[in-house]
Amino acid sequence: MKNTVIFGGTFNPIHLGHLEIIKKVLNLQNTQNVIVMPTAVPPHKVCNSLACDADRFEMCKLAVLGLENVTVSDLELIRGGKSYTYETLKKIKSENPNIKLAFVCGGDMIVSFKEWYRYKDILNLAEIIAVRRAGINKAEFDNAVKNLLNEGGIITVLDGEITDISSTQIKNNIINEEFLLNYLPESVYNYIKENKLYIGE
Repeated sequence: MKNTVIFGGTFNPIHLGHLEIIKKVLNLQNTQNVIVMPTAVPPHKVCNSLACDADRFEMCKLAVLGLENVTVSDLELIRGGKSYTYETLKKIKSENPNIKLAFVCGGDMIVSFKEWYRYKDILNLAEIIAVRRAGINKAEFDNAVKNLLNEGGIITVLDGEITDISSTQIKNNIINEEFLLNYLPESVYNYIKENKLYIGE
């Protein structure tokens, strides 16, 4: 059985770097489908200038339009509060007991994974697809992956270059059309422009 892969994040906004990750995950031999899941409140970081839930959800839908085997879920937005990965995986598994789960985890999150809420239970619920990103110490990343493997985790490292884009960069250049079109899907750029998101922040 192949994996249903959960790709969670604030997606504030979703950008071409996220789409690169989605496409790489889809190319993994054991991937069945990908569910993009905007978080309500990220538990592991402070997120300033967060667009409203409806806008982030809509931008995600626009970004993945036309990608086969990719859907967008509002499960965490409806639940509200801090979006703990354990709670999300448990909910999906309880409703689909025969499903095989995996989730995407950025390199910085892999390094701090043992600080996550009920991280050992997460390892029992799902496989991890770890994204090695620029700026993350390679030795720390590799050591964190090794430690999680030793605890029984199943981990696939998504190697290869991922475009280094941050949502903060995008918001800081929100009036620079040429910059934004290099890093955002055109549909997302148009949505931001039409709805005047992030202006004056």
